[in-house]
Amino acid sequence: MRVGPTNHFGIAGWLCFLVSLCVVACIWIAWPSKYYFLNDDFEHIYLAANGHFLYGNLMRPVDDVLLWTEHFLWGNKPFGYHAVNLILHLADTMLVFLVSRTLLLMYSEGKSMVKKASLAALIFLIYGVHSEPVFWIIGCASSLGALFFLIALHAYLRREKMGYFVLSLVCLIAGLFTYESVWVFPILALSISAIDAHRKKCMWRNEWMYPVIVAICFFLVLISKSIFFGGIGSDYTLHNIYFFNLRILLTNYNALLARTFLCPMANTALFVGCYATAVAFIILCIAYLRRNHRTSMLLILMLFSYLVSCLPAVSLGINIHNSESERYVYLPSFFFILFLVELVCLIGQRKAFRVVIYVIFVCAHLYLFSKVARTYQFAGRVVRKSMAAIATINFPVQTIHLVHRPLRYAGAIIFRSDFRFPLELNCPNLKYGQIDTVSTYLYSNEVPFRTEKIALPLGLNFLKGSARKIDGNAIEIKTKDESFSFDENNDIIFFWTDSTFLIIK
Repeated sequence: MRVGPTNHFGIAGWLCFLVSLCVVACIWIAWPSKYYFLNDDFEHIYLAANGHFLYGNLMRPVDDVLLWTEHFLWGNKPFGYHAVNLILHLADTMLVFLVSRTLLLMYSEGKSMVKKASLAALIFLIYGVHSEPVFWIIGCASSLGALFFLIALHAYLRREKMGYFVLSLVCLIAGLFTYESVWVFPILALSISAIDAHRKKCMWRNEWMYPVIVAICFFLVLISKSIFFGGIGSDYTLHNIYFFNLRILLTNYNALLARTFLCPMANTALFVGCYATAVAFIILCIAYLRRNHRTSMLLILMLFSYLVSCLPAVSLGINIHNSESERYVYLPSFFFILFLVELVCLIGQRKAFRVVIYVIFVCAHLYLFSKVARTYQFAGRVVRKSMAAIATINFPVQTIHLVHRPLRYAGAIIFRSDFRFPLELNCPNLKYGQIDTVSTYLYSNEVPFRTEKIALPLGLNFLKGSARKIDGNAIEIKTKDESFSFDENNDIIFFWTDSTFLIIK
């Protein structure tokens, strides 16, 4: 009979088609020419370009060296930077496939390991909460850290061969100097070794040295950070841990767990309700599987790894109302996705049921992925057109007054940090004395954006303000919410509205 082979070939063919379609869709959505520099990009690229690889307590020299290399290759052209982000994400997706296949072969008793690994990689590729690592240049620290983590994990699974174990340690150390999400690797290494010893795949008297050596390397890196850089993290990143603010830590932890699989929501009550429902459903599914003796070691391992993988960012938490801080859940999403794939396969006995679930999940996240991409594209247009207009100023300025300096659009941060760095990177020939932020602004809608230069008398109409002579060339400009002193001959105003950037002189 030919029915079996034909169906088998058909499923494999459809899976290959779906993977190819999603790869093309991901590349189209994340195509580098659609994006620009944003917020912290300017500061980090400027510092890295000037050889500052070791600054602050976080100490991420590997990521800073990458930015230095990118600046050397691309200069002030954002295309190359975003191309690297996309390449890193594609590389991580391939590693997700390889690691998932190995984990499935070792800890799952089901069939179709390659298909399940392909599904995990496919979901990871277009996952809707991967905005910052893909669309924000400095978000590459998260994807680069995940790259080292996944290589280290894949090598550790083959640790009985010394070459693989050494590779695992090297990638672990590189990852520890790249991003803090890698901090959970020693816990995962210990878990894998303990599981293998428990399942009699190895003897604990021979196995214990592997997680111990991993832990020693981990603590040596943290000690070196503490000795040479005054700590393992800044007050900003560890404030809630230093003061053990348990309420905030628990809130942050649950927000991180929730945002790993939930999209941001404007309504907090709705978000909490969805999270509680999802947790209850997962608990019921696991209870059902345990009662029917259908759980797998992989399911338990991935659930545990998912729960601990959010701990490095527990002091910071994550925004539940927009895509900001989604870089914190980039690596945890791998564990959740593989857990989900295994759970659906164990729960769903009917192949049609599993296919429907996977297709709905992939389509939903592809939509979310493309939706959040548009927020970064609009934020990039605001920055690109604003900086291009500022670059045309060919006279010295004493004070630059920023009126309605845009902070962000949804989760895409625009000019929230020091405005000096965008000027240094994009307008190095602009001579100015100081920068005065009069007011800030949050974009709420995506509209066509333009720039314009206008004289002060007309500019007062846009500012909805009035001018009063003080003395000499100084005048006081009063608007609805604020007032500031303006020198007619030496100062300039940068003013943003929802659709326009105005240079007022």
